[in-house]
Amino acid sequence: MLLALDPSSTRTGYAVFRDPEPLGLVESGALIPLKTDRTPLDRISTMAVDLKDIINQHTPTEVIVEIPSRHVSARHGGHGAGLATYGFAAGWLSCLVSLLTDPRSITWVDNGWTKKEPAQSRAARMALLFTHYEPAEDPGFDEADALGLGLWHGTRTRILSNTTDETGNTLGG
Repeated sequence: MLLALDPSSTRTGYAVFRDPEPLGLVESGALIPLKTDRTPLDRISTMAVDLKDIINQHTPTEVIVEIPSRHVSARHGGHGAGLATYGFAAGWLSCLVSLLTDPRSITWVDNGWTKKEPAQSRAARMALLFTHYEPAEDPGFDEADALGLGLWHGTRTRILSNTTDETGNTLGG
């Protein structure tokens, strides 16, 4: 099982794959705190409880987590606090994942996997691949990004596992 996470302090997108391809999707959604007006720590703590339930239910053997990039603060009016809060959320939720799964099974990746494709385009593509996904119900495109991240990671893993170097050694696995 693969668990893909797109964490933040307000909503965390997640996707659980049996196999990292569209037909292997088990569940996806967004962890949303009940009271969004709370402090970041309160919101993240609430989402951590839900994330723990997902991990316990699906027992992922591999986890991929999108980590903050330097562009996060631009979405918060250029204030550095946005990056710090987002980084805290990613770190805190990643620590929880480390405690509940094998820490060696976790891969962290920045958002370069999106290749700077606009979020709306990524969401539209996910809606075509996953009939249950509704972009209108995913205002920050967190679920779309978790779905896309899981697919990206699965494709990358398959390519690396089928690629050998000049000495015949398998790369990436």
